[in-house]
Amino acid sequence: ILADRKRAHDTYDHFLANTSIQRPHISPEVEWNHSYYPAVFADEKQCLQVKAALEAEGISPRRYFHPLLNTLEYVEQRFPLPVAESVASSILCLPLYYGLEDATIERICRIILKTIA
Repeated sequence: ILADRKRAHDTYDHFLANTSIQRPHISPEVEWNHSYYPAVFADEKQCLQVKAALEAEGISPRRYFHPLLNTLEYVEQRFPLPVAESVASSILCLPLYYGLEDATIERICRIILKTIA
């Protein structure tokens, strides 16, 4: 399962290489399980455009890291975290699961690339 998730992650990396999309950079010393594929877009507008384009094709990306916890009303000690807030508003986790086919990843990436062009 871990090897398959790594393959899927590497396939996303291949198709999203040479784009403005920021992707995970994990230290070689870390034993990573490839549980998510977070993609950080230029801004929230672009992130939401990609999300809408994928959903229109029946693909469900997730905004797992949004909203940032320091922005929630019930958090008593709220303070600004501008970098984290920027990333949280523009990050989208792309589908990543055991058995995700390369052709599906390519389709997802083509939709993304068309949307951000």
